[in-house]
Amino acid sequence: MRLLNVKTFELEEFNANIPPYATLSHTWGNLKEEVTFELLQAAAPNIRRLVDSGAVTGQINGISKIAGCCLQAMDLDLTYIWVDTCCIDKKSSTELSEAINSMFNWYAESKVCFAHLADVTSTSSSENVLQNQVRRSRWFTRGWTLQELLAPREVVFFNRDWTFIGDKDSLKNDIQAVTNIAEEHLDNFRKASVATKMSWASMRQTSRVEDRAYSLLGIFGVSMYLQYGERDKAFQRLQLLLVEKAGDESIFAWTSQQDHSGLLAPSPECFRYSADIVSDYKGNRPRKPSRIVQDTLQFYVPKPWLKQDQMAIALYNKFKKNLEVTMNCWRPTPSGMQAIKIVFRKNNSNWQRVNCRKLDLAPRVPKDKLLGVEDAAVAFSLEL
Repeated sequence: MRLLNVKTFELEEFNANIPPYATLSHTWGNLKEEVTFELLQAAAPNIRRLVDSGAVTGQINGISKIAGCCLQAMDLDLTYIWVDTCCIDKKSSTELSEAINSMFNWYAESKVCFAHLADVTSTSSSENVLQNQVRRSRWFTRGWTLQELLAPREVVFFNRDWTFIGDKDSLKNDIQAVTNIAEEHLDNFRKASVATKMSWASMRQTSRVEDRAYSLLGIFGVSMYLQYGERDKAFQRLQLLLVEKAGDESIFAWTSQQDHSGLLAPSPECFRYSADIVSDYKGNRPRKPSRIVQDTLQFYVPKPWLKQDQMAIALYNKFKKNLEVTMNCWRPTPSGMQAIKIVFRKNNSNWQRVNCRKLDLAPRVPKDKLLGVEDAAVAFSLEL
């Protein structure tokens, strides 16, 4: 990785023995005003001038952001910072791919992350005025800043003029209100289900469609090759990877305004109302977890359920009945946890998700009916 030396304002490359460093989290402004890898050398004298004078107030551009980050790092006796605009050669597709797949870890391994909220300008002593500006900040709406909030051990927030606002702990109520991330997940997000994590990204935007998927790689602990131009297919590839790796069926707990769809969600927005879905409930597991076998997705359905509900596999072809599958994920209800039920219908040789507008709850099944039950595998050809 490359780090910017806050004393020499030059980039230094490290492959091992990486020194302590800070990271900058920000929202990109006018692209012409950001300091890119190619422009850093020319911008270095201006960065040095601002750092030497400490005059980083009243400006919102790439130079002032880097200078402000340098000053904060120097206050903590840190010699290096990492900034996404200038520490990555984005003209190199190989380097960009490596950086995006490594970025979550780079934030996680930093000593501190400085979150610069460029649209928070209030210097008012009124807590309500500042709180309203923080909660409306564009920083909380961008796709990439989700990992920048979750990955670092320490996140410190500053306003446009680099005045301290608070840290992740002191602002946790504001962060929860605007992101819908529960306090327990702010402290340890890895415990959250796939659906819950997707819900955090559901209302965030990225400049490129593919980045809706690429910005989530580190949060889910997976790697993917990048292919800008594939558009929505990137999110489909991410979901397939999670089905194979995570074994978390909450990935199917999504809704859509369409009546029917493929097995996978068209976009992160489909998980907007899935924040409360859990996948680690210690109660009855309806059946074995699903798996991918030779490009088909297999759900295991207890045979007594098939017989009882008159949904034997032979009937699907003869009468084209819907297939209701109880998922290994649950939603809290006033009467306790209830499993999510997804409805599928055969469409030629493929299975299609139907009734997508809502998530149904499966009826409760007594534990003694599941003891020693053999499961029947129902294979689905993936319709994306």
